[in-house]
Amino acid sequence: MAIGQDVGLPGLRPHRLRHTYATRLRQGGADAAQVQALLSHTYLETAARYLRAGPAEQAAVVERYAALVEQMQAETTAILALADELAKGTIETVLAKSDLELGIEALRGGQL
Repeated sequence: MAIGQDVGLPGLRPHRLRHTYATRLRQGGADAAQVQALLSHTYLETAARYLRAGPAEQAAVVERYAALVEQMQAETTAILALADELAKGTIETVLAKSDLELGIEALRGGQL
């Protein structure tokens, strides 16, 4: 069924239009389930044929994840720095005191 020949566009077929529609839906932000519903597919696997990501979409995903990785690295660094500060202010301080000093401090409400 080459309807494209009738309008001067050889090779144009209904399936290609359907594929373009699904691709545009996906590029517009529709998720796989939405594409499945709009194409009236029973199975998600059938709709998945239309969900190939193009180079621009792939680059956007890589950029998004790279930004997340940078954010996670910064947060991890901050958490580790805080853990170091806590270790210096608690464990090492407590271990440096004698049992008598700790007991007196506890009786005085945390002041030595």
